[in-house]
Amino acid sequence: SPLVRHETVCAGYTLLYTALCNSLGLDAIGVTSDGHAWNMIRLEGAWLWVDCTWGDNGGSSKDYRFFALSDSDLASVDQSDAHVVEAMWSGLLESATYSSGASATLGSLPTETVETPSISVVANGTTYVITFSTGTSGSYIYYTLDGSTPSVGQSKAQRVSSGSSVTISATKTFTPVAIAAKADMKDSASVTGNELQSIAGATETASTVSYVEYDNRVSITSCTVQPTATSFVYNGQQQAPAVYLYYQGALVPSHYYSVTYPSSVNVGTYVATISGNGSVLQGTTSFAYTITKASLGAPSVSLSNATSGITISWKKVSGATGYIIQRKNGSGYSNLKTVGSNVTKYTDGSVKSKNGATYNYRVRAVGNTNYGESVSASKKIYRLTTPSFSSAKNIKTKSIELKWKKNKKATGYQIKYVVGSKTKTVKITKNKTLKKVIKKLKKNKTYKVYIRSYKKNSSGTYYFAWSSVKKVKIKK
Repeated sequence: SPLVRHETVCAGYTLLYTALCNSLGLDAIGVTSDGHAWNMIRLEGAWLWVDCTWGDNGGSSKDYRFFALSDSDLASVDQSDAHVVEAMWSGLLESATYSSGASATLGSLPTETVETPSISVVANGTTYVITFSTGTSGSYIYYTLDGSTPSVGQSKAQRVSSGSSVTISATKTFTPVAIAAKADMKDSASVTGNELQSIAGATETASTVSYVEYDNRVSITSCTVQPTATSFVYNGQQQAPAVYLYYQGALVPSHYYSVTYPSSVNVGTYVATISGNGSVLQGTTSFAYTITKASLGAPSVSLSNATSGITISWKKVSGATGYIIQRKNGSGYSNLKTVGSNVTKYTDGSVKSKNGATYNYRVRAVGNTNYGESVSASKKIYRLTTPSFSSAKNIKTKSIELKWKKNKKATGYQIKYVVGSKTKTVKITKNKTLKKVIKKLKKNKTYKVYIRSYKKNSSGTYYFAWSSVKKVKIKK
């Protein structure tokens, strides 16, 4: 009507202006309110409002008050709320933040340019992780993977925030190209990354080389849901796997939907809900993911001979709720005792009187619902009973005579004598030696004396528990 009849309404102005701009390679769309239509155009990287209807003053003079306006500019000249966009446009329009200053004369367009982005690529198994970044705060990256120059139009490129990464299945050769854009600045120059070759074994699971235009509203249930992971091992942290949607084989832009995750920290199966934005994707869909038990660290175990038996000691294991002490019994292990999480020592008193026997022990760490069990390495120990003095007396000047019974299984003995803070030891290298005289002691001092056995074999020398104390006063 505006070209043929030379008269029209707002819809005619809007459609003609859109067609003219698009034919010149300019991004322009028609936008509607309840009772009006006007345009949004992208010039020098900035999205701006244009209302040809309100700007038509009959040709008497040039008037640019309704050309290249920001959101705030448009609000200030509209006193009737005619430019309140319909709800169907929610989430689809860019913000018009740049003010050209247009009035009766033309305003100015942005002169600053967004910094050219960088492209970083890391091979990860059969996928590539591509990160796009620019130093201009608040900017977006538009990219393609087929070597073509990106456009800010969603049908011609994908958009991500600066610093974001995308994961691509390496099933074919492709070349990433990117530009950076911001609403109040000129687009950056394009940058082309290295050609990336396909990787053997890659499968079509995350291809982002094709896109689709959404001319009509789409039910989200007709999309293919592809989470980046569906299984996690418990680590005490909330798990929220990223997810991709595909429609007719093409990746759906992430701003068309949102994902709501349940509180998913503990072991279990969880369901995340994906909701469409209502203007393009409608309805909800979901996907499930699981958290499995984490492995407890194996206890670090040590063994020692005590007078009352063999003592098993271990270090605390993070996440353990208790421990089971086990002793080897033939080809398997028998449970000796189950203890709580704060216990780190247990003495096997059933072997107290055993002499010259070998025993193997291990400790199992028991977890809660978020941890599985773990078991220590088996530890071996040679059991010797603790000797005792049959006689300990001051027999002559400044000397003590000590006597004890023979332990046939021992290699030898060790004697310890203590006065005040001073301690000395004497080693008896033959198990048939059953008497020792300690000389050059101090008169009128009381000495504490102890004895223990030791065993020497190919694995080393092993000392066993000290006897109870004997006290001897030097009177001579």
